[in-house]
Amino acid sequence: MVKRTETIHLNYDKNLSWLCHISKNLYNQANFIVKQSLNDEGDWIRYEELNKQLKGTENYSILPKQTAQQTLKMMDKNWKSFFQSIKDWKKNPENYYSKPNPPKYKKKNGENILTFTNQQCVTKFINYNNVLISSICY
Repeated sequence: MVKRTETIHLNYDKNLSWLCHISKNLYNQANFIVKQSLNDEGDWIRYEELNKQLKGTENYSILPKQTAQQTLKMMDKNWKSFFQSIKDWKKNPENYYSKPNPPKYKKKNGENILTFTNQQCVTKFINYNNVLISSICY
């Protein structure tokens, strides 16, 4: 199965910047929950549980649902990568400069990536003077 992605870089937009900030807040909120669960229970809360816990929160509800889910999946993937790195570090410490660190919080005034799925975006191709132009509709 072939997966195709298209990355689009947009000019600065106040509304998109605000959504990126909300995405960052959701990421940090989920990261806090994971770190707390590791400290309290020694257990790693995965995406499915995080999604249930954060569904009713303000940050989750402001973002489009699938974008919020993608933000949580990205955070879960970062933790998974960290645990895999720790496992490999224990076997092959010479491959690392130092012990891998857990995912950090995003900066207070920072932003996070917004991911839109193919169900949220539609690419339309317009024929203009025999030139195919791609346009993105949200």
